[in-house]
Amino acid sequence: SQDWADEILDMLEEAYDQVGGQLAFYPTQRSQVLILQTEAFRKVHDLPEWAGGVYDGRIRLPVPARNTRPSTIKGSILHEYTHHVIYLMTAGNCPIWLNEGLAQIFENNYERVEQFTEMPTSDFNELAELDRQFRQKPDRKMAATLYRTSIAVTARILNEFSWSRVAAFLEYLGMGYSLDHACSEAFAVDFAELTRTGLQNEEKLEMISQ
Repeated sequence: SQDWADEILDMLEEAYDQVGGQLAFYPTQRSQVLILQTEAFRKVHDLPEWAGGVYDGRIRLPVPARNTRPSTIKGSILHEYTHHVIYLMTAGNCPIWLNEGLAQIFENNYERVEQFTEMPTSDFNELAELDRQFRQKPDRKMAATLYRTSIAVTARILNEFSWSRVAAFLEYLGMGYSLDHACSEAFAVDFAELTRTGLQNEEKLEMISQ
């Protein structure tokens, strides 16, 4: 119905304001959003059952049933819209762990980042391993571990530095900078130090470096 569509558009406007306000980036082009019933969504996109949406240049969202209220997918809207903004800011050059970490923070509560910093990340010794695991189409259990680690790492980086520095980091990635160069410019540390901040696992990292 038109009322249903209007409510979705209102939530997209909220996402535009909230994500844009924190990352200092407001897309000037139109953002395309496609909504499908869940069964059709999974069939079309060949996604695992736990997937709550997909971003491939367009925001694509599943809706369980015709009588589902738009408010039930507000988190998914914020999550996928964040992916859209990050893609535009970085020209697709953002690490998956940071992309998913930021999307989850906006989905859950970007005003209380500190609540995510105590989540465990002991399963990983380096951030590159997160990206490798994400690309291997993880099952539900591994996916939960990857998303949990991503949000914790991202929250710790935000807590240590700031939203403005993370936004600058994304901008440098969009300019084609390497991770190390972008870290140096945005955070005044190298990527190894950023990894230590995010994983809080200095002993294992020191063992690896040796």
